[in-house]
Amino acid sequence: MKKLSYIMAAVLVLSLSSLTAAEVVKPKPAKSLAYQIKDLIGNDAIQVENQDLKGRVLFTLNEDREIVVLDVQADTEQMEKLIKNRLNYKKVDVSNFKEGKKYVIPVLVTS
Repeated sequence: MKKLSYIMAAVLVLSLSSLTAAEVVKPKPAKSLAYQIKDLIGNDAIQVENQDLKGRVLFTLNEDREIVVLDVQADTEQMEKLIKNRLNYKKVDVSNFKEGKKYVIPVLVTS
């Protein structure tokens, strides 16, 4: 009976230590935000042939967690307009953000 209680205590200690060792790795907010922005712009947004288009988006998040596009610099005017239309005032799911903090994200469209 005494051995059984020692075995139960050992199993309990080992199971608790394995639970604390299996720490959940959360994605970085900026990275998850980048993936959300990629989804908002879309894969079929701009059709290009034999060239790569580059852009840069300066934005902030308001209190409603919406993207507010401040500036877009891109290779073409069509790309600038498309990025502004697809991102401006779209709600994103982020935690631990500071309202008004400015973010810059590069945009690359490949053929």
